Amino acid sequence: MKLLEKLAYSDTNSFSKIFIDYVNQVDILTSFYESPPSYQSIINTAEGINFSKERRKLLEKIIKEQYDKDQISATETVEKVKKENTVFITTGHQLNIFTGPLYVIYKALTVINLSEELNKQQNKILFVPLFWLATEDHDFEEISTFSFFGKSYQWEHPEPKGAVGRLGLDGFNKLLNQLRDLPLSFKEAYTRAKNLQSASRYLLHSLFGKYGMLILDPDNPELKKQFTDVIKKDLSSPIFHKAFIRTSDKLKSKGYKLQANSNRTNLFYLSDKERLRIDNDKKNVFIEEKIFSESKLKNEVDNYPERFSPNVILRPLYQQLILPNAAYIGGPGEIAYWLQLKDLFEEERAIFPVLVPRYSACIITQKQFVYMQKLKVEIKALFKDLSSLKKLVVENLTDSDISLANEKEIFRELEKKLLYRANEKDSSLIKNIKAEFHGFTNRLDHISAKFRKSEEKKFINSINQIEKLKESLFPMDSLQERTTNVLEFLIKSPTFIDDLKENLAGFPKKFSIILTDF
Repeated sequence: MKLLEKLAYSDTNSFSKIFIDYVNQVDILTSFYESPPSYQSIINTAEGINFSKERRKLLEKIIKEQYDKDQISATETVEKVKKENTVFITTGHQLNIFTGPLYVIYKALTVINLSEELNKQQNKILFVPLFWLATEDHDFEEISTFSFFGKSYQWEHPEPKGAVGRLGLDGFNKLLNQLRDLPLSFKEAYTRAKNLQSASRYLLHSLFGKYGMLILDPDNPELKKQFTDVIKKDLSSPIFHKAFIRTSDKLKSKGYKLQANSNRTNLFYLSDKERLRIDNDKKNVFIEEKIFSESKLKNEVDNYPERFSPNVILRPLYQQLILPNAAYIGGPGEIAYWLQLKDLFEEERAIFPVLVPRYSACIITQKQFVYMQKLKVEIKALFKDLSSLKKLVVENLTDSDISLANEKEIFRELEKKLLYRANEKDSSLIKNIKAEFHGFTNRLDHISAKFRKSEEKKFINSINQIEKLKESLFPMDSLQERTTNVLEFLIKSPTFIDDLKENLAGFPKKFSIILTDF
């Protein structure tokens, strides 16, 4: 495996303006975050973290209990949590089956590589990579499918309700029976576990535990207890909603599209089988259609904090209040909604972490690379739309100039001469000359299209090859990392993740193109 090239995100035509501007550190965005993405910024942020011994011991105890419950041994890594100089580099994601799209793998490798590099650069702070399991999500439909060599597979659960992390693995054997030659760790994860949280932890640990990455389930009563003040504030007042709106309005005024929206109350109520949105209309608090008094709910917060779940707006605040965390690694959408949170964090005087884009890449196999060379297609060209790419292939392979570039240049020179003469003799003719030559150019484009269509018949096999190449590297006309599962590469190369880690090393600033050995 080797790194072929790194492209600017803008060259891929696949990322939002706000994400690209953030990566490029455009001045207009600087007021929406605390520190720019860099190693030094992370170190500086880490030095400002004040996390008590008591909270460290509690956090270590909780993580140890979670690992012990799932029968996973990681004592040496877990014990790092209680050290006074330990700081996390955190990422997180939904509990997609079999890890989900490739970008989940990229997220994990980003926190791992960044932690290793930060520990090399200094020895005062111990950086530990951490993966936050989004166990409280309730969108089962979104996590229950995965793509494997172009075919979609579905986990059919008999009763997919409530927080997904608590779901038993009913019906999963039916899915496993449809798949052959799975790596042992993938099979074991879903056969030895009792619920999806446990299976997800086991699989992530089997893939990344050797690099020292810890995995945390935030759906925990003792962790939620540290968040009760925020929960109560959100139940009684729209203070966080207003703060979120303030930042969002500023961002919108700069011309950016907003990634997330806030509600007056940004909490869910968790029961064993349901995750219900909490609404507050200033007079009453609603959970579904049932009305609760604010005082009753606050009592419940004190006694059963685990029943209250932050939504996407409060989840980052929850994370920062219960962890000694210096940086958050996220995808384009996550970076975008974190940029809407500055005023909300200031409201609670919480440390705003350094926002670092996760690694982003396209994996090309040897066979695909041979096709590219045969068709004379450069890497950057792959990100063109299919129609433009087909035109390019025909132009690359044909012996004749079907673009009629020479002829167009002759017309341009003639137009310049006539415009010069018209300017000297009669300037009223300029507009007419431009219109005539515009028509000539359009007719040449029409003739060029005819030539290209004729040439395409000669290169039909090449056209078919570029169509297949485009589909394999951009499934469903999207980036490979958003749909393709890591299994497609792991079954061909057991060392794929080790090799990928090495080739993605460095601070994430560009889109990587990586060539496999197979």
